[in-house]
Amino acid sequence: MRSSFATPHAKSARRFGFTLVELLVVIAIIGVLVALLLPAVQAARESARRMQCANHLKQLGLGLHNHHDILGWFPTAGQSGALSSPRTKIGGVPAMGKDQVWGWLYQMLPFVEQKNIWELPNDNDVKQTPVKIYFCPSRRPKNVVRPLPNGALNDYVGNAGAGVNFDATFQHPVWRPAGNNTFCNMGGHGVIVASLGTTTNPPIHPIRIADVTDGTSNTMLAGEKALSIPAYLGGDGNDNQGYMVGMDSDIAGGVYRTVSPPPLPAPPYKLQQDQRWGGPGLPTNTYNYASNFSMFGSAHPGGLNIVLCDGSVRNLRYTVDIFNVLLPLCVRDDGLTFNADAL
Repeated sequence: MRSSFATPHAKSARRFGFTLVELLVVIAIIGVLVALLLPAVQAARESARRMQCANHLKQLGLGLHNHHDILGWFPTAGQSGALSSPRTKIGGVPAMGKDQVWGWLYQMLPFVEQKNIWELPNDNDVKQTPVKIYFCPSRRPKNVVRPLPNGALNDYVGNAGAGVNFDATFQHPVWRPAGNNTFCNMGGHGVIVASLGTTTNPPIHPIRIADVTDGTSNTMLAGEKALSIPAYLGGDGNDNQGYMVGMDSDIAGGVYRTVSPPPLPAPPYKLQQDQRWGGPGLPTNTYNYASNFSMFGSAHPGGLNIVLCDGSVRNLRYTVDIFNVLLPLCVRDDGLTFNADAL
């Protein structure tokens, strides 16, 4: 006789859940998915930062053209050694254009909606005020400022041409610099040149669009400068003073034969993504420094952003041919042709 108390609920209940092996498998699958997705996420972020950097250069290009439209010439690189000099004022107002000893990134502040910084009454306040569009978001924060007498840094340099220290070991097969080394040193073959008062042969004068005889679409106006990763907070040979400094490698870049402190040999001129410079026979923080020019480079993989004299922004590959493409791109009056697709 079946007991009246026997029910289905009297059977042993089954337990549901993950075993340890199942849990480890799930964790492993999630780890694989994250590993697959992370590079894509990082690539998307870098793409966004590169676009923002290109937008900064676009704004610089527009500001440079606004300066040219109003004053009749592009800003100058100011005068060498101007860090220790007060900015030029006329009637208590900062001088504009060729009369200003401070550099082009200061001169153009009113033309990139930063007039409030340009007209600050105290020079030290100007030096210590960073400008967001002067920094590349892939490299460092937008507020890197060195203690006085230096100032807020920058990631973009004006095109100062080519020709410094050219000799038999480093020169174009056809093109030869005009005048003496000082002319090239002051940007004579570029677009952002030293201000008046600098004696060179031939003489230096502010550059107008008419002076860009190779064509505005074939000549660089400005671009990103190379840095060593350990020197992102400043102190490198071309990143130690600030955007307001006059003609100096902090604000001007070009094609030149590199130099190094003796007895180190001169490393080759080479566009490159930021890295930790140094090693056997190479300087640790002056790899890209020669007289008044810095080398072009960036934190982006593959290439750096530049703006041409026509205002367009392009990407310049690190593998670009130095003599057959980059030099004609930097020299405004060489008469050389190059394939724009080779950028």
